[in-house]
Amino acid sequence: MRENAYVIPPVVLEQLSAAGIKVHASAPTQTRGLKSDTFLITHDGGSAILKIYNSRGGTPVAKCTREWLALGSLESIPHIPHRLCHEPDSWLLMECLPGNTLRSQWDGLDQHGRRRICVELGAAYGQIASAPQEPRVHDLVRQSRPGTWVDSLPEAIANIDRLLQSEPRVAGSTFTSTAHRVRTLLESPSAPQLLVKADCNSDNTLADHGTLTGIIDWEQACIGDRWIHFGIVLDHTHFLDWTAVRAGIEDVVGPWSREDEELVLAAGYLCVWRKIIEFDARSAWFSDPSRQVNRMRAMTAAMGPSHAQPD
Repeated sequence: MRENAYVIPPVVLEQLSAAGIKVHASAPTQTRGLKSDTFLITHDGGSAILKIYNSRGGTPVAKCTREWLALGSLESIPHIPHRLCHEPDSWLLMECLPGNTLRSQWDGLDQHGRRRICVELGAAYGQIASAPQEPRVHDLVRQSRPGTWVDSLPEAIANIDRLLQSEPRVAGSTFTSTAHRVRTLLESPSAPQLLVKADCNSDNTLADHGTLTGIIDWEQACIGDRWIHFGIVLDHTHFLDWTAVRAGIEDVVGPWSREDEELVLAAGYLCVWRKIIEFDARSAWFSDPSRQVNRMRAMTAAMGPSHAQPD
């Protein structure tokens, strides 16, 4: 642990004071020390979350820029914390939402409670996909994170083909079948670009007594289309109650066609393949490819029996 870890630096306290925020007390949150140091602070106006960015997963200025822009663009959507103020190259202060992570509460929920919160979660991601978004915001997000998921799709497919030819651990019908489906994204109908939350995991979802209260951590926001958006949601929620998540999504965006299902599933597979590509780029190859196979198969099963199961 580095010296003075998980203590708000004096310079940040001075900057907050200059912005009219006098900190009376602070405590690090459970997510401290990951891609940012986060603190629950109390000030004259109540409580807030202070996020101080570090260099893990990108430069502090890029991560702060993305989160500030995403929160501002989606502030009309329930469960998105309101931004308060920020120092562009260092920190962001935002609304403190009630509850704890969904991961910490999931085991304590009964079947009815799990279904209810998954419907709420799906509706929230449906609202995010449907929210009006300004091209100017997209341009600024692209500048902070060059290359969208859609723009980088041909490169990703080239890397998938390279691995299929050269890496024995991705041999097998599941990898071959899912790679073929990922290629269909290149031929998909054009869809509007939108802000995409790259990490929809249950640690970034807040709930309070079985009710959704927050979707947090937007520092890795990027630009993609609706297939990528819902594919990421599938990748991160298929092991919860995907039928309920999907019901919530369709309550907002309308029923999916068979083609919609196929494209969302292909985008879900792409999420797994991107992890494999990232492992390969870092020379940190995963030791057990069956985990990736099982993840792809689980997504297929979650989408429904009408979709062919990779063997």
